[in-house]
Parts: sequence; C-alpha cells; structure tokens
Amino acid sequence: MSKQPRPPSEDWNPVRLQILCANGFTIVEVLICLGVLAILLALVLPVLSGTRQRALSIKALSNARQLGALVAAYSNSSKDLPPVFFPPVFANPSVGAPWVVIDFQSNKVRGSWWSNAEMYHLLLDPLPISNLIAPGGRTPESKEFTVGGVPTPAYSDFPLSYTLYTEPAFWTWEGQIGPRQWSPQPLTSIAFPSQKGLLWQSTVYGYSGYPEGAPACCLLNVRTAICWSDLSAASESMASLNKGTSNGWGYSMIRPPTKEPNGMPIAETEGGILGRDR
Repeated sequence: MSKQPRPPSEDWNPVRLQILCANGFTIVEVLICLGVLAILLALVLPVLSGTRQRALSIKALSNARQLGALVAAYSNSSKDLPPVFFPPVFANPSVGAPWVVIDFQSNKVRGSWWSNAEMYHLLLDPLPISNLIAPGGRTPESKEFTVGGVPTPAYSDFPLSYTLYTEPAFWTWEGQIGPRQWSPQPLTSIAFPSQKGLLWQSTVYGYSGYPEGAPACCLLNVRTAICWSDLSAASESMASLNKGTSNGWGYSMIRPPTKEPNGMPIAETEGGILGRDR
C-alpha cells in the first residue's frame, strides 16, 4: 500500500509567508517609532538630570552642616580656635616664595597659611570625613593622605572662611597691613553668627552645562551649600550675598593699589569675623 504524500508544513505555506511579510514594519513605521523614542528621551533626561542635581544638593547641605558641627567641636577643645597646622608664613611659588612643608601623621604636607582653611579636615575626627568633604562622591584629583587609617583627600570641597585666620582689619581697605595680621580668630568672636558664613561649598556637581567639579565661586547664580556660624545650613547663590573685600596681601607681598570691592562672600567677608555675608 502506497503512502500518501505528506502535506507541506504550514510553516512553509507560501500563502502564510506572504501574509507574514505583509504584516512586517515598513521603513516609515520604524522611523516614526524612533522619532517617538527620541522625543521621550528628550523629555525624560532633563528630569533625571534634575533629580541627580537635587540629590547632590541635599547631600552637600547635609555635609556642610556636619562639617560645621565638627569644626565647632574641634574649637571647643582647642581654645575656641579653628584648626591650624601651617604657620603664618607667606608662601606662593609663583612669586618666589616656596611652599611651607610640614610633617603630619607620617605625611609630608605642603601649603601656605591659607591652606589651613582648605585642609582643616585633616585635623578633625577622621572617621566621617572621607564621606563629607566632597559632595559629589568624586575621586579627588589632589593627593590623598591616610588619616587615622582612612584615605582622605588633601583639599576639601567645603573650605572654611579665610576670615577665621586673620584679624578683622585685614578685610578692610583702611586696615590692611599684611601677614602680621595673620592669626586664628576665636569662633565666639564672630559678631553675627547667623549672618556670617563659616564654610561653603566651593565646587559643584551635576549642573547641566557645567563640568563636574566646577568652581562655585565663579558660578554666582548657582545655589551652593553654606554652613553659617550658628551651625545652621542653607543653599544660596553667591550672587545673593554681600560682596567681600579681596586682599592682595594674601597672594603677594604688595599692597593692592586700589580697593577690591568684589571679593568672595564668606571667604573674604568685608570686616572679617565682624562682618556679615547676608
């Protein structure tokens, strides 16, 4: 008995294949889908970027507040003075004055009198510091030191006010003399604690149109974290604060020929610790 020929598989039915091909995407439909995806991405990406920026701002505000509290705790056990480990010696290699080099916990540390305001965190409790001094969680470009067994960047993204390291007259045009006015100031001598900045966020992260780690002092309309001397914290733009008085004695040994009224708020407050930033 002869076998009946097997009917062709349905999968290879030419009619079915023709229907499947007819139901595929056309080039126009693919282009439309891609266009819709591009529009959705354009709508979503700014939202995600803004979310990251807000998260970093919240973290920076918390970091500033905690650092301010650590500085206050340090001063309570250090005769009411801010952290100091560099001597009041002028140093600026660009004008022929070499950096001061000191030994610090088996590290060679170089800097100047103003480095006290930028490296003060090395003298604070090392345990929380590595998570506080950089709001963006970045890998610091500057040298790291091992403090208390914890790798710690040399420079903080939250420097202390330079006014904590000079007599108040140093930040007035009439009273500027020079390095003889360099000395740490008691924190309790700050005249207006709620209006005088203790430390501020000097670099920012996550802002659209700006590189990571951009200097906040130059982005005047960008809100940055500030810890005030009463240990309250707020996010404010430098443009909204009182202008400081720049002092050329800090960078050279020559008195500025004219008054510089556009100094940085907080860092170079007019009148030093007796002045106001807002």
